[in-house]
Amino acid sequence: QEALMRVAQPSYRAHHQPKPTIMSSSAVRRLSAMPPAALQEALMRVARTTTTDCPCHSASRSAFFSRAPHHSSQTHAREHEHHHEHHHEHHPEHHHEHHHEHHHEHHHEHHPEHHHAREHEHHHEHHHEHHHEHHHKHHHDQCFSAHSLSSPPQDCSPVFVPRVAADMARRTAKLGTLNAVLRPEVRRTGPLLTEEALARSRITARWSNATASSSTRLFFVGGLNSAHQSSTKTPHAQPTARRLYAERAAERESAGESDREYAFEMATSAVRFGRGVTAEVGADAAHMGAKHVAVFTDERLVDLAPVHTVLESLRAHGIRAEVFSSADLVSVEPTDGSLKAAAHEVRERAASCTDSGHFDLFVAVGGGSVLDTCKAAMLLATYPPDNFLDYVNPPVGRGLAPPGPLPPMIGIPTTAGTGSEVTGVSIFDLEALNAKTGIAHRSLRPTLALVDPLNTASMPAEVAAASGFDVLAHSLESYTALPFHRRARPASPAQRPSYQGSSPLTDLWSLESLRLTGNFLERAYLDPSDYEARAAMILASSYAGVGFGSAGVHLCHGMSYPVAAGASRTGYQHPGYPTRKPLIPHGMSVVVHAPAVFRWTAITDPERHLRCAKVLGADIVDLGSEDPRKAGTLLADQITALMKKMKVPNGLSAFGFGLADVDDLVKGALPQRRVLDIAPAEVDAQVLRSLYEDSMEVYA
Repeated sequence: QEALMRVAQPSYRAHHQPKPTIMSSSAVRRLSAMPPAALQEALMRVARTTTTDCPCHSASRSAFFSRAPHHSSQTHAREHEHHHEHHHEHHPEHHHEHHHEHHHEHHHEHHPEHHHAREHEHHHEHHHEHHHEHHHKHHHDQCFSAHSLSSPPQDCSPVFVPRVAADMARRTAKLGTLNAVLRPEVRRTGPLLTEEALARSRITARWSNATASSSTRLFFVGGLNSAHQSSTKTPHAQPTARRLYAERAAERESAGESDREYAFEMATSAVRFGRGVTAEVGADAAHMGAKHVAVFTDERLVDLAPVHTVLESLRAHGIRAEVFSSADLVSVEPTDGSLKAAAHEVRERAASCTDSGHFDLFVAVGGGSVLDTCKAAMLLATYPPDNFLDYVNPPVGRGLAPPGPLPPMIGIPTTAGTGSEVTGVSIFDLEALNAKTGIAHRSLRPTLALVDPLNTASMPAEVAAASGFDVLAHSLESYTALPFHRRARPASPAQRPSYQGSSPLTDLWSLESLRLTGNFLERAYLDPSDYEARAAMILASSYAGVGFGSAGVHLCHGMSYPVAAGASRTGYQHPGYPTRKPLIPHGMSVVVHAPAVFRWTAITDPERHLRCAKVLGADIVDLGSEDPRKAGTLLADQITALMKKMKVPNGLSAFGFGLADVDDLVKGALPQRRVLDIAPAEVDAQVLRSLYEDSMEVYA
């Protein structure tokens, strides 16, 4: 154990840039097959070579553990002979068998026609000739070389370290020390993924054990999973895909995981970002073959530059456009009534002004309300339901999927908040229940998002604040959401929901969105002419949309719906919004719950919450050295400090709610199971009641 620890950590790293140990599964098998005495002696011999400064002086270590392709044939021969003599001394009965098994694996693959008596001579004579080909065929055998302790070979893909390979599980007693060293904290090195990126994307033990049992580790890189199975690799017994699938199914069954999700999916709109891309909408519409386009916007925007640019671009390409902007069709906060009216108007105009009786393309120019109205109207007009609730999310509605394909849609956001231009969700107020709900399906996702920073130039400061806090909540909630592998497995891939829980891919988008929001939200609020800040925030909004569009949101949003719907009862009207009706902006109704929510969820994964706090500016040097019990408080403090700077109403009481309203708020939130079930811990009425009470006042 002492020898292995010296190899893996201190003495060699004292002279080199610290990097994780890299060992292949085949190397682990060779180690695990050795008797304890031989293993200890070998490791002691390796440890004695670790104090040298030059990696080339560690040839004996490399040669023993792997057929390292960067050694010379002479060094390889000497070390092979040394190992051969050492093994024969301890185990003469294994001499012939071990030698041939070790040598045949390399030599026979390239030279099956040669006689066994000349194997050593032929191997040394042709070592360089077949070096490159052999390296690529056996890159998994690269392990514990001097270079692999400092950085992986430049011509070889880095190799992950399985914590416990399947054949090692039977030898745990003998190799417990090895299992202890190969911890989940081992990170991938090399140019493909940096330590900084790994820290930001949180690809750690959370994902390494996501769908793996004790005999297999599963790692995710760039969205592709790489499971290093531990089946014996010999020229005569190659594992088949069918056998590996069967073994994996058996492992899941024995671990009680057969009903758990094992995959995640990320799908999003095509995104085009840039100053002035709005003017390209005509070319895109023409490319899609559109002749008649339905353009959705609102009464305020219809006379402003973003809508003018869209209409001019469409006309320039010979495309007719019908504009839908009246307040009864496109409301600041959509209702089931406004959606029905919009769908009816779409059907009426399509019948009168198009030959086909339908629009070829839908274009939405505006904030989240405009985008959500356009999605719902497109669905309801294309496939009118027998009952409006057929498409509405359960348990309020039936949650039926659209019966066929929908027309293409282009989303052009003019606010930096909802991310609706890249999601398949449409949110609205269901007036009969006085609560918010929605329609969610991947087919509602826009085909293309044109994200143009120029379109946010006219956004009022109050709207910038409310929409920006929506981005903040999207980022935090999707990053702290229930991990995808803890959800129930769908009956078929087609039934995999839009909100699947956090995954390595959604983490990347969510954390980057959080970083941009922490750096630029206050600037975008204070100075509407700050182009850099406005551009960063609209990009952060789309990033967050990509993240939560697959991961989902949870408590902050689930609790916000009855609050926003309650504005008509409390009479609260937020400044800066072009409406005379009572209004609690969506972003404000979301963020007032954030401090209480993240204090409560932090216990499920303190390190994730600490990382979020650090991204937002908390003075945290080392995540591992922080008290995990303080994670929720540290994150909540960062959120409340930003809220205070930007003059967010101080909790639910500022909106006109009191403790007497808590029971009604709980009743309004409980039906939001689509989002509540994405929370990292189980949510019931008692939890909601406590969180609402804690949200009455947010900061002193």
